[in-house]
Amino acid sequence: MGHNIKAGLMFGTLRYATNESWYTNPENQIIEFDTLYKKMKWQIFSIYVVPKTNDYLIADFSTEEKFQNFLDLITNRSIYQFNTPVAATDKIIT
Repeated sequence: MGHNIKAGLMFGTLRYATNESWYTNPENQIIEFDTLYKKMKWQIFSIYVVPKTNDYLIADFSTEEKFQNFLDLITNRSIYQFNTPVAATDKIIT
């Protein structure tokens, strides 16, 4: 579950992500991520909790089909259906 630094400012609300009142609030469904070079907004398409696994760490897919299978896996795990289309041509953060 991410990390929490600077008195809860960075990822401080992440612990609420599995609360229905949090993930159904449209204001919480966008992640703002800024670097020195770019400001980005990312749409949440899946929130899930699993027992011990490391399949979410896979970051290198040899084909678009394998990446799409991974996207389908994590979308199907979601505790809420965000109805956000995601395709193998998209970039994601996890």
